[in-house]
Amino acid sequence: MTHRLDVDALPASIARARRILIVRLSSIGDVVHTLPLLTALREAAPQAEVSWLVQASIAPLIEPVVRTLPFDRAHPWRSLPTLRRRLRDFAPEVTLDLQGNTKSAVLAASSGASLRIGLHADDCREWPNALLSTHCFPKMSSQHAVERTLESARWLGASGIPSFELGFTREERSAAQDALDALGIPQEGPVVCLNAGRTTDLRSWPLDRQTALAIELAGRGHTVLIQGGPAEEADSPAWRAALNGRPRIHLALGSWRLRLLGAVYSVLAERHHLVVGGDSGPLHLAAATGARTLGWYGPQDPERTGPYGPRASVLLADTALPCRPCLRRRCHFERPVACLRDLTVARVADRIEARISES
Repeated sequence: MTHRLDVDALPASIARARRILIVRLSSIGDVVHTLPLLTALREAAPQAEVSWLVQASIAPLIEPVVRTLPFDRAHPWRSLPTLRRRLRDFAPEVTLDLQGNTKSAVLAASSGASLRIGLHADDCREWPNALLSTHCFPKMSSQHAVERTLESARWLGASGIPSFELGFTREERSAAQDALDALGIPQEGPVVCLNAGRTTDLRSWPLDRQTALAIELAGRGHTVLIQGGPAEEADSPAWRAALNGRPRIHLALGSWRLRLLGAVYSVLAERHHLVVGGDSGPLHLAAATGARTLGWYGPQDPERTGPYGPRASVLLADTALPCRPCLRRRCHFERPVACLRDLTVARVADRIEARISES
């Protein structure tokens, strides 16, 4: 039976704990939004050993700053025996599950921790989560995902100050600069880093709009870096055909691993730049490094998942649609993805230029 947490007693329980497990499996953006919890635990329980249960593909991003227990979502049954052994070896006394779905609750329960703290039932993504936790946080009063993490941090007895600890080393930043140099990205002048979006992702602008935006920005004299991961690499032929070798545009689709991408953002953060894209893990990673960001938002609610930080901004389509915000994987509106199609190339390009011109 799940019990509502005695918030007043929680800081003392956390301070006594010797081993604490964070359960936040995915996605990239959600893991980034949860990073302040790691800093909070080191403040509230400085003697505790902290581990993070996370999806195997995301683990390399945070491995340098916290011990990870990877979960292979692509082969869950094959990976479970190894994961259970690692959980037994770590033997956490407390688990903190901010994911709120059934899978995260089952994995937290399999850890053997006697104190398994999860979200309030109203905040869970899937209701079985609340049943499998031993205690639940009070209902969240915050809206944004980062603010919710900070709210949890304050319940733990920490200050709840935003801190995205990624710990890029001098060598990693040097490798990032080498990667930019290899593409021919000039070190002087503004750089617009466009996070390419998958054509199958509702949060992504249509590919023809993305290519048109890159061409428009290059025509206005800007250096454009188009970045994407393995999933976006499949669109490389379409990108190359549309761009047709135009100057000032540089493609890096599927070229960089997640940790290197974060280091690239941290390098760009110190230069005249702007990272642009839809609601995606790379956009949130860029914001966490301190990079200047602009996110275009259609189906998603930027009040909950917008890029976070003093240098982050959002461009939202003006059209008020009855189905927005939307968390569906397929659009059922009478005009498919109208929430994003109403954003014109000219409007996005103008907003980008305005952001670049800011000090």
